[in-house]
Amino acid sequence: MKKVLRWLGVLCMALLLLLAMMLAALYVPAVQRWVVAEVMDVLSRKTGYTCSVGRVHLRFPFSLQVDELCLVNGNDTLLGVGTIRAGAALRPLLEERLAVDYLVLEDISLHTDTVLYPLKVDGGVGRLSLRGANFAWVEHTLHLDEAMLSEVWL
Repeated sequence: MKKVLRWLGVLCMALLLLLAMMLAALYVPAVQRWVVAEVMDVLSRKTGYTCSVGRVHLRFPFSLQVDELCLVNGNDTLLGVGTIRAGAALRPLLEERLAVDYLVLEDISLHTDTVLYPLKVDGGVGRLSLRGANFAWVEHTLHLDEAMLSEVWL
């Protein structure tokens, strides 16, 4: 009985160590580039649009920066975002909530010639900043402490 418990303990520790190593690997730039390439490939196939990202940088614990996000349909750039920066907390995820400390999008351009026909949007935003965003999946509710738009043109 002791041997079985010992082997179960070793197995549990090995699984936890493997999980920790996989999470730590996400902070390695080469692994980040591979994950981004896979995500962009799946997103492109599912949407039918060409999706690309210039650079992604994930910092410990949950701070993310994405540069040069583009969504292209043929020769038309539907969406372009210069920089996205976000910071989130881990604990609320365990409670089925997403708590975003900050979300900043800069240099956004939007062109929806044929996507939202007959509605056509052609413009952009210099900066969109959100602070204290809490989204509860079960209740489908969103709470924002602060939202700011600047340099909007349509």
